[in-house]
Amino acid sequence: MKISVGMDIGHSAPKLVWATSTNPAQHYQDLFLTVVCPAIPLSDEGTRRRAARETVNLNGRDYFYGETAVKQGRAQSYSGQDKDWIFTDTHDVLVIGAFRRVAEAVETTIGYVPNHYELIVGLPQAWYDTQRRELKSRVTQLVEPMLRSGQTVNVRAQSQPNGPLQEMIFLSDGRVNPAHDFDNERWGVIEVGQGTSDFILTDGPDFIEAASGSCVGFAAVYERMTAILQSKNLPSDLGSVDRAIRNGALTAYGKQIDLASELRESSEQLLYVVRDEAQRRFGEATSSLNGVIVAGGGAQLLFPGLREVFPHAVMSPAPRFSVSEGFCRYGLSRFNP
Repeated sequence: MKISVGMDIGHSAPKLVWATSTNPAQHYQDLFLTVVCPAIPLSDEGTRRRAARETVNLNGRDYFYGETAVKQGRAQSYSGQDKDWIFTDTHDVLVIGAFRRVAEAVETTIGYVPNHYELIVGLPQAWYDTQRRELKSRVTQLVEPMLRSGQTVNVRAQSQPNGPLQEMIFLSDGRVNPAHDFDNERWGVIEVGQGTSDFILTDGPDFIEAASGSCVGFAAVYERMTAILQSKNLPSDLGSVDRAIRNGALTAYGKQIDLASELRESSEQLLYVVRDEAQRRFGEATSSLNGVIVAGGGAQLLFPGLREVFPHAVMSPAPRFSVSEGFCRYGLSRFNP
């Protein structure tokens, strides 16, 4: 049996989607926060036991990641926010932790060990061409020592905005979606991630190079919301900022505080930047597109504003998982005869 894994190591949360070759339409999801810190001794047995699942050893040193790193490291921001972070220990820890979580979930769920993993990972469009070979090599070197005897892995590196497009191209079981004729359709993709917002434009099977690229991502909203919470003397730690953005509200001192207007203010500038960049990149082709796919963790917040200028925009069903979902479907398609 083979496993397809879509792994989107995002700047706010790695998102994971996996499925088996024997039941390809059943997909499983996981995510955790992009926070890494050196591990420290924990005195409480229960806390130590729970932290073990989010502890990784890299080059002889233990690291916490995810929720454990947030709590024990008292994180105030996400880890690894620079563009070359795939070359860092932080990214390596997240890859190891993500693959281990998938492998454990696979064996627990299906009850036996698969013989092959098809692992698809992503890069921002702007850095895809220069970093894809290094990413494929680095992830392969990290994952191979974790395989059981007889198992194999094939790592494929793709551009992140390919994921939302592949989510539409392929059905959940990896078969080509018969509702579309992608050889004769034209699509734009806007993927609003934490680190970058990425754009691609397709004309039939071809990608239009001049329309592909990246600009500022959803981190700008986090920075603005952090400043607003601090000005109001409200909690501004990473967890509080994330909840304020995800929910448009925050609980402080036992009271629910409505932050809907502050959230609109925080996202307004990013909306203008992303919308203008998309209009510039898609240009005169905009009106002839079959549609514009909007995906990524920031999609739900920006979608209404994007649709004002792209009335044919469609949002992925689960936009935060769209990249990893599309990657998983693409991996499943490799299993088809």
